[in-house]
Amino acid sequence: DLAAKGPDVEAAKAACESPAEAAAEAEARGAADGLAARFTPAAIDARRCMARIWNGGRGGQCACAPGSGRDFCSRHAKAIPCGRVDKDIPLAKLQEFLRAHEKQKAGPTDAKGQPAGASGGELGEAPAP
Repeated sequence: DLAAKGPDVEAAKAACESPAEAAAEAEARGAADGLAARFTPAAIDARRCMARIWNGGRGGQCACAPGSGRDFCSRHAKAIPCGRVDKDIPLAKLQEFLRAHEKQKAGPTDAKGQPAGASGGELGEAPAP
């Protein structure tokens, strides 16, 4: 990751991008920020741990108190797989949140992945009463 190597490398990379590439990257970042807002609480409580939590795929803020002088509780001091609640969601985790969101919108499914209660007979026949 070039950003981790410092601002000089990032600036050199930006200088090599065409204006169209730079605009596309900025648009993608903005889109990701908009998507991340779906999984971020409306109000962030600075008195609580600053870890973002999975919360059944809905996102949220950890309810635990942080350690003295720290941003995270003892559990999240070790790892924050969903990122900080006040920062961007790591891309892989954002993709997981989006997949979970789509599943939730689709509703429950049966063991075969079909909508619950929709398993009819052969060739789409209605289920027997």
